[in-house]
Amino acid sequence: MGGPKLSERAQQNNLRQRMRAEGVLDAGIAAEFGRRYRMRPRKAWRHAHGWTLREAAERINALAAHDGLDPGSKAGMTAAHLCEYEEWPGEAMPGSGRDATGRKPTPYILSLLARAYATTVPALVDQADQAWLPPADRLVIGELDALAPVGGAEPRATEGEQDDGRETAEVWAQAEILIAADEARTHARRAARRDVGDVTLERVRSDLARLSQGYMKGEPFPLFLQMRSVRSSICGALDVRLWPHDEAELYILLSLVNSLMAAAARDLGNGSAAEELARAGWTYATIVGYRPLLAYLRAQQASTGYWTDRPRLSRDYAASGLEYLSRGPTAARLHLHGARAAARVGDAGAARRSIADAARAREHEYHDDLLELGGKFGFSLAAQQYLTGATLAEIPGAEPDAVAELERAADMHDRGPGPGEHHSVACAAMTRVALATARLRAGRLDGAGPALAPVFTLPRAKRVDWLTAALERVRAELAADRYRSAAEAADLNARIGEFIAESATG
Repeated sequence: MGGPKLSERAQQNNLRQRMRAEGVLDAGIAAEFGRRYRMRPRKAWRHAHGWTLREAAERINALAAHDGLDPGSKAGMTAAHLCEYEEWPGEAMPGSGRDATGRKPTPYILSLLARAYATTVPALVDQADQAWLPPADRLVIGELDALAPVGGAEPRATEGEQDDGRETAEVWAQAEILIAADEARTHARRAARRDVGDVTLERVRSDLARLSQGYMKGEPFPLFLQMRSVRSSICGALDVRLWPHDEAELYILLSLVNSLMAAAARDLGNGSAAEELARAGWTYATIVGYRPLLAYLRAQQASTGYWTDRPRLSRDYAASGLEYLSRGPTAARLHLHGARAAARVGDAGAARRSIADAARAREHEYHDDLLELGGKFGFSLAAQQYLTGATLAEIPGAEPDAVAELERAADMHDRGPGPGEHHSVACAAMTRVALATARLRAGRLDGAGPALAPVFTLPRAKRVDWLTAALERVRAELAADRYRSAAEAADLNARIGEFIAESATG
C-alpha cells in the first residue's frame, strides 16, 4: 500500500521547495502554480513566495507604511480584501450578462502587490483581467508592460541595481521589524483590555451575599429566580475580555450561585435538578481549585446524600471535603455530616469521634472569603449544635444526650444569631423536628408536641422538602408499640399528616 496522500497545501509546499532547489525563479514558480492549480496570477505569485493571505497582507501594509503611502496603516490591506483582489473578476466574461465577482484591483493596489512580490504589475494581470479593466487602467498597465523585460524574465542586476537590491533587503528587514512590533502592540492591547471591572465584580459579589443571607429566612422559589438572573449575568461576563484573576473570580461566583440554586431546588423537592446544579458548581470550583469552595460543595453533597438515604455516599463526600479543609466552620460541618452518616450505618464510635473532631475544628481561628458572604455559606453555632444533637439521636442509647444537645440548639435559635452569624428558618424547624424525634425515642411523648408547635406555624412557602422527610420519621416513632394506644400520639400523628398534606398542595 502507498503512503497517505498529501493535502493540496502540502503538495504545493513540496513543489515550491523542489523548484527553488532546481534554481527556478519566482516568475517560473508562479507560472507553474497558475498552470497546475488554475490560479489567477496574483494568487500564483503569493503562493510562489509561500505566504498565507494574512502574511502577505501584513507585508503589503508594512511596505506601504515604510514608503509613506499609508504611515498609520489605517486603510491597510486585509486577508479578506486580498483574497477578493486575487479572485477578481471570477468566471464571468464581459457581455455575458453576469457581473464580475471579487474586488477589482486598481493600478495602485497592483503596484503594491508587485512591490511586495518583487515582480512587475503586468505579471500580475492576465487576459481575463484585461477584458474587465477600464481603458485608463489598461493604458497604465500597457505602459508598464513596455518597460518590463522581454519574455518576462527577471532582469540581472547591474552594479547600480545591486545597490537597489541591498536597499530592498533593508526595506524587507524594516518591514519584518514593523510587523513584529505591530504584532506585539496588538497582542498587548488585547491582553490589557478588561471588559469587566472591579465595580461589576463587586456588584455580583454583593448580589450573591444578599441572596445567600436572604435565603436563610426567605421563600425558596422567588430567590431561585433571582439566583438564575445573577447566574446569567456571570455567564455573560465570562464571554467578554477578562484578566486571568477576574475570570477565576467569576468561576468562583458561578460555582457559588449554582450551589445556592442546588439548595433551592432540593428544598423545592427536585432532587435530580439539585444534584445537576451541584455538579455544575463542582465543575467550576475544580477549574479554579479554590479549596474552601471545594470543601463547602462536598459538605453540600454530603447533606444531600444523607437526606436521599445514601449514608455511605454521604460519608465519602464528607471525607473528601476534609481533604480540602481541616479547620474552621466548614470543616466542622464536614465532620458532622460524616458523623451523622456514620451513625446511620451503625458506626457509633466513628460518629462520636467525628463530633469531637468537629468541635476541635471550630476552636481554631479561621477566616476565608466564602464565610464572609455569610448566609448559606456560613455555619452558625446553632446549626453545629443541631447537627451534633441530630447525630446523637441516630445512636441507640444516646437519646438523653441527643435531647440535651437539641434543646440547647433550639434555645440558641430562639435567642437569635451571634455576631456575624445568620440563622436559617429551615434549620430552626429541623432542630425542632429532631428534638421531637429524640424525645419520642427517649419515651417522652409529652415533649414531642411542644417541640413541633413552632414548625406547624411555618408559612407554606417556607416548608422545605427536607422537612417533610424529617416529619415522616417522627410519624414512624409515633407508630412504635409503646405509643400505639396513646391518644396524644394519635392526635400528633394526625396533625403531622395534615401539615404534610397542606405542604404538598401549597
